[in-house]
Amino acid sequence: MSLAEWLIPEFDEEVAATRRVLERVPDGKSSWKPHPKSMTLGRLATLVAELPAWAVNALTRDELDIMPPGGPPPKFEALESTARILELFDRNAAAARSAIAQASDPEFKKPWAFKVGGRTVATNPKFTVYAAPCSIIWCTIAVSSLCTCGSRGSPSPRCTVPPRTSRTSRATAFR
Repeated sequence: MSLAEWLIPEFDEEVAATRRVLERVPDGKSSWKPHPKSMTLGRLATLVAELPAWAVNALTRDELDIMPPGGPPPKFEALESTARILELFDRNAAAARSAIAQASDPEFKKPWAFKVGGRTVATNPKFTVYAAPCSIIWCTIAVSSLCTCGSRGSPSPRCTVPPRTSRTSRATAFR
């Protein structure tokens, strides 16, 4: 079984769970902040909808410079409606699934560089770049958002969220 074939079912599970969370973002509340120092709900939901694009960047490019020298500064969009957030998420999830399905095992082992202003900050195998951030971020967001017991995703006897598998623990076998 190829690495892509192994990752796709778990990716599909994460996408479905994350979409359920995004479906619950209320229209007209995009300016609400969960904490005074937090981003707005609109920005947070948009960020979650943008997350699958990370897989596309990791698997189809050899580097990403988030602030290329001479380039425009990054834009941090905050979509206003749940429909637009879901549209962005669905588009990014489809592109990510395609990128994963098309990636060969040797591609997952190739180095990928993260840059800021032309300076390399980190270089890791593409599998690590894909698996670690996606798993940690998606699981944290999905579990903490769905948890009704107030434990923010930590184990709790009151928690009604079923335990989920995590790609992070299995990722170490491929490093």
